[in-house]
Amino acid sequence: MDFDLELSLTVVAIFIFIVVLLMLNLMLTGRNRKIKHDSEMVQMNARLDNEVSIAKMEVAENTMNELGRDLHDDVGQQLVFTIMQMNALDKKLNDSDKGALQEARNSVQAALNSIRNISKNLNKDYISLVGFKDGVSRLFDKLRLSGNMALRVEMPEQLNFKSQSNEIFAYRIIQECVSNTLKYAGASTIYLTVTVINEMVSVVYEDDGKGISNLDSSGNAISGIGINNMKKRAELMKGEILISNRQPNGIKVSLTFPDK
Repeated sequence: MDFDLELSLTVVAIFIFIVVLLMLNLMLTGRNRKIKHDSEMVQMNARLDNEVSIAKMEVAENTMNELGRDLHDDVGQQLVFTIMQMNALDKKLNDSDKGALQEARNSVQAALNSIRNISKNLNKDYISLVGFKDGVSRLFDKLRLSGNMALRVEMPEQLNFKSQSNEIFAYRIIQECVSNTLKYAGASTIYLTVTVINEMVSVVYEDDGKGISNLDSSGNAISGIGINNMKKRAELMKGEILISNRQPNGIKVSLTFPDK
């Protein structure tokens, strides 16, 4: 009897042990499924956020393309017609009146040249065609011709990005920097340094202007529309961007991203 009782107790103990193991396994399986589900949801949301960001940037690029084409095809064409009319009028004027007409014609021609330059800068196909280095060089050549800004530019002799979108995004970030310098900084010098080391691209843009007054506790610029656009582009490039004040004065924008 004692042996049968002991055997029965052993069987019950084993049964209870197995039941406990099964319950633990079910609990762990459920927990792992929840963790996996939560992880998949986080990844899915991240992908959706990234896709939305890419879509927004594509819409912005397409809008700038359309604006560039409209400027070139519509406003540019109107200015060309205006110059043609001035040329026709020139034949009917006395010599004493031709000087004033020539000044007006020069102004319209300058406006036409500006429209063409703006149209090129807005068009992403232009950047894809000429490349990042030539696009930036031409942008800075225009600044140099204005005579109001000293420029210090260092870029590698050979600079060809593997990603066309990164090429366009990097150009747009420099464009935004230049625009901010001209609008707000009151700077006399712009510095641009581009380096590529171990397939990592570094772009450092600086000016010697007023700098940024709106900074966080870490010394980084608090987001505005332009800064947000630069940060979002850097994120889509799988890169990092830091926007802060330059010592002793001015702004410093440091962009790094993989050349992939």
